[in-house]
Amino acid sequence: MRSYWNLSWKELKAQKVTAVLILIAVTMSTVMTTVVGQSIGILQSLRIEQAAGLNGNRYASFYELSREQSEKLHEDDRLFDVMDIISAGTTPLKD
Repeated sequence: MRSYWNLSWKELKAQKVTAVLILIAVTMSTVMTTVVGQSIGILQSLRIEQAAGLNGNRYASFYELSREQSEKLHEDDRLFDVMDIISAGTTPLKD
């Protein structure tokens, strides 16, 4: 009885165009899958970088705290790199 290897080799020789098209299709699908996976990873890292650039690289932000609340945050040993940002007001833009 013939082995599958001999039978498949015979069919590949007989149908060269079909074999080449299947090889191209498998190669293209592998490349496209790799490209999509890499794009998702790159877009995720860019999103994280953009968020850190716009809002700062921090875990939590608190707004409109009283002085006592701010001092409690500074004294808490569980927190590190605590900083205060004080708004100096707003200025309307002229058209």
